[in-house]
Amino acid sequence: MALGAYLDLRQLIPHGEAGTELRAIARDDERAARDERRIGNWLRAGLLAVFPAAIGIADGDLGAPVFLKLLERWPSADALAAAPREEVEALARTGRHGWPGRFAGRVQQAMAAPRLEPRPALARAKEGSIRLAASQLLAIRAQRAGEADGRAVARPAPLRQVQGPEGPRPGEGVPGRRDLPEHARPG
Repeated sequence: MALGAYLDLRQLIPHGEAGTELRAIARDDERAARDERRIGNWLRAGLLAVFPAAIGIADGDLGAPVFLKLLERWPSADALAAAPREEVEALARTGRHGWPGRFAGRVQQAMAAPRLEPRPALARAKEGSIRLAASQLLAIRAQRAGEADGRAVARPAPLRQVQGPEGPRPGEGVPGRRDLPEHARPG
């Protein structure tokens, strides 16, 4: 094709500020999701090595905020076993757990079950990394939810049909519909 065939093409218009911000947020969110998965796997491996009772306490959800706050405060089996039930229940209550008494009971039951004791040196070494992983997962979750800096990302409202007296009117929920000329409006 000759060069003249391309002269009629429109010039590319760079995305505006909103587009730039949304692309950056999407890239950061994708990275945070990968980090969340990686840190979650790291936490699971550490717990299986030195604190398997925690897997039972999590009840299948190692990413639950109350569970992560529990690990942040008591990152080892010995520390959690020494914690009074009232403190565990208070932590669950401040973490907005729906059933703080049940949660504290599950913790007590898991800690009372017979378990193999890990080597003390390994348990002490993993204590810091378990606390760190729990803290990082809580921070990533807060950031991804838009709560870390006190502002949520503005998301456009979903399109919906407007209900009229005779029923829904197609196209009424479409932005810019009122700007269409009369002959181009639906219905």
